[in-house]
Amino acid sequence: MPIPYQTVTQAEFLAEASADGVWTRAQDVPPGLREVMLSREIVDRQYDYYSPLKLGKEGLFAGMRRHQPRTARLMMEGGPLILRARRMASPPKNWHVDFGLEVHGQMVMIERNFHGSHPSDENYVKHKYYKDIEWALPEPIVDAYYSTFCGMKLLDNSWGSVFGRFLPRNVNNWGLWNQYLGFFRGYKKKYIPWLLEKLPETTPERPSKHGFFDFRCFLESVPDEQGIVEFLWVKSFCDDGTIYHIRGKDVENMRILADPVEAIDLYCEHVLSRKEGSFSFLPFTEAMS
Repeated sequence: MPIPYQTVTQAEFLAEASADGVWTRAQDVPPGLREVMLSREIVDRQYDYYSPLKLGKEGLFAGMRRHQPRTARLMMEGGPLILRARRMASPPKNWHVDFGLEVHGQMVMIERNFHGSHPSDENYVKHKYYKDIEWALPEPIVDAYYSTFCGMKLLDNSWGSVFGRFLPRNVNNWGLWNQYLGFFRGYKKKYIPWLLEKLPETTPERPSKHGFFDFRCFLESVPDEQGIVEFLWVKSFCDDGTIYHIRGKDVENMRILADPVEAIDLYCEHVLSRKEGSFSFLPFTEAMS
């Protein structure tokens, strides 16, 4: 049975007509692009995909190999790391960049932030926002998906997409509690107070008009045969490493992921190897106390 979602092959990714260049070796990246990726200046700098290309698979997936061996095996056995870029018309020094590799016939995109914001970077600077968000996860998950890079995603079109699908997401795209509740009529009014009562540590120090940032979703699963998605959540600014699980819109039966390292490795292996059938996190959960 085919997988129930669109993916992009390496051939389709490389055939994208708008690309100005494709590189698989760090030494071949044009000096101008490398400079804006490694720049510490605010103006004109780009997300740094030069450093992971230079690291190679051994360095890029070192944390994953330590803590997510099934997922790491698939990534290591996949195709070469590919950096694709195209110049933007405005501003003139900007580039649109995509970086990833093919695993079992589907492009897996590796996400990054600015140079210096990842623990593996030279001149690493602990940015408070990223540090707090990422430390909400268990340390092995941080090391596997958020130390040398910043999450992953599957493409659904050859030219690239902003939001990630089905894998541990870029921190910049972690979902907000209010956004999730907004999909279901009446949920915001009921379940924002419910969450504050259940998990008072998610009470915002300074409420934001832009959203509920203290409880965030870092992974949305592939929908099952009934179209139901499972959501994995963390308390954004608490470093206890607890991951919470919600199936579909069943908020009141929120549970705790009891063995997150094993569960996430098995899930990512399932998705990346394109196994038939659906994967559920429920067997790896326990009731909240």
